[in-house]
Amino acid sequence: MAKMITQKTSSPTAQPQALRDRVYNLLRKALREGAIRPNQHLGEESLAKELHVSRTPVREALALLMRDGLLVGTGKGLMLPELSIDDIHQIYEIRKLLEPAGMKETARHATKEQISALRAAVKAQSVAQRAGDTRGFLAANAQFRDVALTSIPSPRLRRVIELHEDHVQFMRNATMVDPTVRDTVLEFLTRILAAIVARDADRAGELTFQNLCRGEEVISEMYVEIARRPSLGPLARNP
Repeated sequence: MAKMITQKTSSPTAQPQALRDRVYNLLRKALREGAIRPNQHLGEESLAKELHVSRTPVREALALLMRDGLLVGTGKGLMLPELSIDDIHQIYEIRKLLEPAGMKETARHATKEQISALRAAVKAQSVAQRAGDTRGFLAANAQFRDVALTSIPSPRLRRVIELHEDHVQFMRNATMVDPTVRDTVLEFLTRILAAIVARDADRAGELTFQNLCRGEEVISEMYVEIARRPSLGPLARNP
């Protein structure tokens, strides 16, 4: 298996629960950036070696991902669940109820440091787009979402938004092989950022809703191709 995660989790003296949480967060990050693919089986032993930890925190982190519905068990190991088009529409309906409200909170409460981080993430996406760097674009896109989530005061709202977004993350990533899709994403995030800087919560929420609607349309249009070719996506290995 190709290297999915490049950083070590922590020192061997870390507390077991803290180590489990670090492994969990690294796997979630890999999922968001498209490094975990639908046809890829995840095993305790190989992940433990890659992360330089024992199998126990890996086992516990994988169990949490299964609890969240982000991984399912198979005879060969754990892998991403298969989503029907109806599943995707249902997830987007939930996201359209939650994420505009979350972005309104970001516009109201983001600190100067968080706004600077959002600016940096948008700039990094712009640079990656000009260079045709899909990996870089996805990483910066994930950074924008992470900062926006962090700025939401309610941990419950952050949690439920993050979970439902991650359920369709591979599908979102797979659509970004298309540079026109990345252009649209960048345009919306640039406008959302402007609304956040202006502290215009209603505008930030409205643009987030529009962005979600467009994202759902794109996935619907590309669904058959993505489902037929699970290797389709920005991080597909070269032949």
